[in-house]
Amino acid sequence: MNPSTALGRVLVDELIHAGVTDVVLCAGSRNAPLSLAVSDAERDGRLRLHVRLDERTAGFLALGLARATGRPAAVVTTSGSAVVNLHPAVVEAHHDGVALVLLTADRPPWLRGVGANQVIDQRSVFGAELRFFTEFAVAGRQAGQVAGWRATVDRAVAQARGAGGRPGPVQLNVPLSEPLLPDLDDGTEAWPEPLSGNPRRPGVWTELRFESTSDVFDREPAVPAAEPGEKVLYIAALTSSWAARVARAGGLVISEAGGLAGPDVIPGGVAVLDAGVPAELRPDRVIVLGRPTLFRGVSRLLADSAVVVDVVGDPSWYPDPAARARVVAPGLPSPTPSPPAWAGAWRAAGRAAVAAQERVLAEVADGPIASARLARELTRVLPADSTLLLGSSQPPRDIGRFAVVRPDIRVVANRGVAGIDGLVSTAVGVALGTDGPTVALLGDLTLLHDHTGLMIGPLDRRPDLAIVISSNDGGAIFGGLESGDEQHAHAFERVFGTPHGVSIRELAAATGCDYRSVEAAAGDDLAVALADALDGVRGIRIVEVPTGRADVRGLSRRTSAEVGDAVREALPSAGMRTSPSRAEG
Repeated sequence: MNPSTALGRVLVDELIHAGVTDVVLCAGSRNAPLSLAVSDAERDGRLRLHVRLDERTAGFLALGLARATGRPAAVVTTSGSAVVNLHPAVVEAHHDGVALVLLTADRPPWLRGVGANQVIDQRSVFGAELRFFTEFAVAGRQAGQVAGWRATVDRAVAQARGAGGRPGPVQLNVPLSEPLLPDLDDGTEAWPEPLSGNPRRPGVWTELRFESTSDVFDREPAVPAAEPGEKVLYIAALTSSWAARVARAGGLVISEAGGLAGPDVIPGGVAVLDAGVPAELRPDRVIVLGRPTLFRGVSRLLADSAVVVDVVGDPSWYPDPAARARVVAPGLPSPTPSPPAWAGAWRAAGRAAVAAQERVLAEVADGPIASARLARELTRVLPADSTLLLGSSQPPRDIGRFAVVRPDIRVVANRGVAGIDGLVSTAVGVALGTDGPTVALLGDLTLLHDHTGLMIGPLDRRPDLAIVISSNDGGAIFGGLESGDEQHAHAFERVFGTPHGVSIRELAAATGCDYRSVEAAAGDDLAVALADALDGVRGIRIVEVPTGRADVRGLSRRTSAEVGDAVREALPSAGMRTSPSRAEG
C-alpha cells in the first residue's frame, strides 16, 4: 500500500468514528486517495456520500447537511482554486457557528512557490475564520504515524463541534505525494503498522466528551433575574430555538420568526417595533436570545440608551453591534412575570398590528401578488411539521411580519453573513438531512445566484424539496429601502432592481426539476393554489410565484403607518395612556 492511500483511508475512517455521517466530494486528481476512501466507506454503508461539480455548491450543501443533522459535515476537495471556492460557505459557518470539516488535498510543500501546476498556499486561505487548522506531514512508509493521524482528526472534529467555544469550520490540509491511486496488490498487511485503529479499544481514537446541557434554563452562569415590577422584553432571533420555550414559561417575547415561533410570543411584535414603540410600551430591560439582524425597529430598541440590554450567549462571541450589553451569560433564569397591565398592553398592541397588516393586504389583494401576501399564505398551507428554509433578503422579513401562527414549522436560514449565495445548495442539504417535508422560500435572484445547486448527477440522491420563488425579475428588497425613493428612480432599475430576464421554467427543465407556476390569485385562491403546488413533491420542484415590486416602499410605509395608528388606538382600551413614539420607523 502506498503512503497516500494509507493516509486517506485512516483520515476517512477516523472522521466516521468521530461522528461524521455525510461527506460532500468534488472530483479531482490530487484528492484521489481521499475520494476512493469515502467511496469505499459509502459502499460499506458507513457514511452518505454526495458528489457535486462545483466546490462553492459543495460547501453550502455541507452547511445545509450540518444544520439539518446537528453533526459536522465534511467536504473533500482537490488542490488550488478548488479550495478557495469553499470560502463563502466557510464565512457563513464561521459567523453562524456551523460545524464543517474541510479535507483539502494539496501538493507536497516543496512544490509551493516554484511555478508548479495547480498550487497555491492553502494554509492561509481562510485565515481567522477557522476554529482549527493543521497540515499533515507528507506520509511516508514507516511505523508510528497512524496514532497521530487519528488523534489530529479527533481534535479537529472536537473544535468543529465547539470545544473551543463555538462550533464552526476546521481545515485539515492534506499534502499527498504520488502515487495517488492504490497499488494493484493493495493489502493492508503491506503497511508497517495496523491501520484499523486501536484493536483493544474500537471506536474513536481519542474520545472527547462535551457538556450535554441544552436547556437555556439549566445553564450557569445566567443573566440577572428580573426585579419585582421590572418590565422585561425578550427579543429572539429568527432561528432561535428558545423563543417558544421562554414564552411558554411566561416571558414576554418578540421573535423575528413571528407566528412561526408559536402562539405564546407577542403577535405582530416586530411590526410594532418597526412602526415606533410608544413610550408606554418601552421596556426597562431587553434580553437578547440569539442574534437578531432583520428589523430596524429591533436595532433601534437595542441601541436605546434608556433600555438595559442583556445577552444570552457565549461570552467568547456575542451579538452587540450597538455596544450596549450589560451582562453576557450562557444561561437564563426562569422568567418573572412582567407587570400585568404592561404585558397586556403589549399583547393588545400586537393584535392591533396584525389586524392592521391584514387590512392592508386585503386592500391590495386584487393587484399583483405582494411578497408579504405570499409569505402569509404559504405559512397557512405548509405541510405539517415542515422545515422552512428562508432566503436572506425579503423572505425572512415578510415571514417575521406576516406569518400565521404555525409552531410546528422549523425555520432554517443562513443568517451568519446574510448573503444570497449558496441558498439553493443549503436547502438541498437541509432536505437531504431532514425527515419530513422541506420547503425553501427564495427570491429569483437568490435562485439564479446558486443555480448550480440544482445540478445533481444521476448517480446522486435528489431530495424531496419544494423551492418557492418570489419572482419579480430582480431585487425587490431595494424598493423598500432608501434606494427606492423617487429621487433615485432614474437609476433604480439598472443598479438596484437588476432585471435578469431569465426563464425560471426553462432553468427548471435544464436541471431536471419539476416546475409549477402560481399565477395571480385573489383572496383564498392563492392559498389553494400554493397548497396544490406543494402537494406530492417528489424530487426537486420549483414553484414560481410572480410577485410585484412596483411600489414596495409605498406599501411598506403604508403598512407601518397603519400599524402605528392601530397600536395607539389599542392602548387606551388596554388601560394604557398613549403618547407619541420616541422612535420613528
